[in-house]
Amino acid sequence: MNFFAVTPRPKSETTLAVVMIIIAKIMILHLIGRPVICDCGVLKLWEGTLSPSHNSQHFADHYSFLHAAFGIGLFHLLAGLRPDWSMARLAIAVTASSAIWEVAENTPFIIDRFASLGSNLDYGGDSLANSLGDTLFTLLGAAIAARLNWTLALFLVLAIEVTVYLLIGDGLVAGALRLLTGTSLA
Repeated sequence: MNFFAVTPRPKSETTLAVVMIIIAKIMILHLIGRPVICDCGVLKLWEGTLSPSHNSQHFADHYSFLHAAFGIGLFHLLAGLRPDWSMARLAIAVTASSAIWEVAENTPFIIDRFASLGSNLDYGGDSLANSLGDTLFTLLGAAIAARLNWTLALFLVLAIEVTVYLLIGDGLVAGALRLLTGTSLA
């Protein structure tokens, strides 16, 4: 008997699992010293300026679109690798993946790596409010992806990536290159 193919999870169990993963992530980030909101003392729903003191500090910013793109791509990757998984299992896996990245992204090593390799945005890590927004945008991306075939999803991810890169000079590809190679596209 395949343990993972038993019965689908009720919606309430899936919601509980997603919420518990997000709470655990927030608790870990709090324990490693991430601020709840921007040091400026204000929480904005959207921060559209590229100010070093506000980057990744408010609920949503230009990077939120990249998190949605990540959710789109991750959903299709997981659905392709595990076609037997239910939507509930995919939602839980996307949430867990986002939580793992958010914790890793806010470690001193990654913060220093992003800051030293230069998106020129003086990245100092996320506030808890921004990290929550990042995970919710990742889930939004996954929800959108569930309604798109992989070709449309790929075009949407590419459109997001190019648009954000043109707007702020940063993106998923640029960030991955900085992390992996120590070089920048800019």
